[in-house]
Amino acid sequence: MGRSAPASFLLHALVVFSTLLVRQSTGAKDEVYATTLSSDSFLLGTRVLGYALRRVNATRPFMVLCTTDVSQASMDRLRLDGFIVHKTTPLHTPYKATHVLNKYQYTKIRLWTYTDYAKIIHIDADCLPMVNVDELFDCGHFCAVMRHSDMFNSGVFTLVPDQTVYEDMMNKRTELESYDGGDQGGTEDGAQNKLFAKGVHRLSFFYNADVGMYYLNSHFIRQPKIIHYTLGPVKPWIWWTYPLFDQNWQWLVVRELVEATTGPSTSLPTATLLLLTIIMFAVYYTFTRILRRSKRLSMMAQAADSTSAKAAPVLLIGLGTMVAYGVVPEQMHPYTAWCLFGVVQFSTTFLLNCCYCDAQRMALQ
Repeated sequence: MGRSAPASFLLHALVVFSTLLVRQSTGAKDEVYATTLSSDSFLLGTRVLGYALRRVNATRPFMVLCTTDVSQASMDRLRLDGFIVHKTTPLHTPYKATHVLNKYQYTKIRLWTYTDYAKIIHIDADCLPMVNVDELFDCGHFCAVMRHSDMFNSGVFTLVPDQTVYEDMMNKRTELESYDGGDQGGTEDGAQNKLFAKGVHRLSFFYNADVGMYYLNSHFIRQPKIIHYTLGPVKPWIWWTYPLFDQNWQWLVVRELVEATTGPSTSLPTATLLLLTIIMFAVYYTFTRILRRSKRLSMMAQAADSTSAKAAPVLLIGLGTMVAYGVVPEQMHPYTAWCLFGVVQFSTTFLLNCCYCDAQRMALQ
């Protein structure tokens, strides 16, 4: 998942496709949308993808190819959502020694073994379909978006399962160079030699709209059909991204649809956090009144000229912010997360301030 260019073993498969066109689908087999899930951290993204397809009235079912690293609880959750779940072993990249983050990306080629399906549209779990894209099933044997010159991105692609193609890619994956270590990495020469094979089609950018390119060139772009959130670790399920990226709000709409159907992903209600915030302000108000009565504020003012006293507020707020950031679960709903962040940041800073006040008082005695 994410931004990169095509793998040579996938590009090599395009030539194989052109030799297998005589094996036309009978039309009796099913067609399916699919994604690959290799860790529980992408479960929420996978669920949102599945619900987004329902929201745009996709006419084919949604299949999730889970590796053995995905927990049973996550797979059960996907089945309860009504998705097709298949379990497979992860297919590690031959370059995992130097490309650790991409170690599961080769698992996508397992999709070619699902020959019970006439055609599969693969969509990464960090993508969001904005409209119905069933027309992709009418595409050729292999269709993808060439976002980077003559290199395609494997976030969205259409394929026709074939065991021969799979075996050919498995044989070639250790021979063909991959510059990024993943399923997209490949040489430019290889891409140029294979893009014009029969049955291979280039899709419009709108079917795999890189959100980074969208921000760079949004004045040239209409509403994309599929948004691909490729900004590295900044995914739309991370709570603190919402003041930064407006496209994340569209993903949040579908997330809220998921949680309205199956229940919230957090057991800490926003109302509870608001109540805690009010309580903390009440405690702070009471504490400051006690300080005034005991004349500690005047004692602290006498030490305000020191360098440590001037730097203390910044340090205390910074420490409180760091603690709050570490406490808030990464995938908590942003509204709830920001409330929790405020409570933890305020309470931590408040407690540190109390300790600082006591230290100053003892120093001045």
